[in-house]
Amino acid sequence: MLDIERVRGKVERTNAIPTIPLVIRKIVKAVENPATSPAAVSRLVSSDPALTAKILKVINAAMYGFVARISSVNQAVVLLGMNVVRALLLGISMFEMMEQTTVGLWKHSLGCAIVARLLAQKKGIFDPEEASVAGLLHDIGKVVLSVQFPKEYQMAVTTARDRSMLLPDAETEIFSMTHAAAGAYFANTWRLPEFVVESIRHHHQPSATKAAPLHTATVHMADTLVKAYNVGFSGDTFVSAVHGYAWEVFDFSEAQMKEIFAEIGDTTAQVDDFFKNPKK
Repeated sequence: MLDIERVRGKVERTNAIPTIPLVIRKIVKAVENPATSPAAVSRLVSSDPALTAKILKVINAAMYGFVARISSVNQAVVLLGMNVVRALLLGISMFEMMEQTTVGLWKHSLGCAIVARLLAQKKGIFDPEEASVAGLLHDIGKVVLSVQFPKEYQMAVTTARDRSMLLPDAETEIFSMTHAAAGAYFANTWRLPEFVVESIRHHHQPSATKAAPLHTATVHMADTLVKAYNVGFSGDTFVSAVHGYAWEVFDFSEAQMKEIFAEIGDTTAQVDDFFKNPKK
């Protein structure tokens, strides 16, 4: 078992990873400054054509459901807000590092983003765009641990599979923490919004949060449903039941759940289309 302080230290130093683009670092720093305008953030993002294309593609990948496609970074910043765009950019950057080896996790996370937005829309109790961002980033701790401890994290995945145990339990045996805790440390280091941090930290135990109960319950349910529909691969071979707290929060009728299940069926096609058209 690795020392928990060593693991936490490396997770919180993830901002020193050289492959995180300089423009991302500049954007994160700029958004922390209250004097920074949306136009200034838009200019920073637009200075990197590849990053611009990627974030517009993610935003338009059925995650946000705007009537008209978002065609510019400025439009995205105005509609979603600087903090949401910052969180999206950081998440995209982290997934890009591992895209070839964790494409299944990328697919799972994108599917979770789509379903989290759908659930928030159906309930109508908070911003669906925030739900989508939290869904996209909920498993970022797996990426962080994979980047900082590649051999050990593969060992955790293999252990969970070979011993028929939940992945968080295998992670705890090796890292003294789960990917949820690691992701929350990472998100705090980058000063992501509280609803993102809480959704990451408690997406397996939604009743534990006090700061963002609706976001966390939404991400928890989306995560479970996406696993059940085999959208991508999260690294966990087991699908846990939806936590009773999440059912209480949503209190969907049988008819509503049937409608949601029917719409989730389209998620796999949406995610596959995103990855079939990498340059689109």
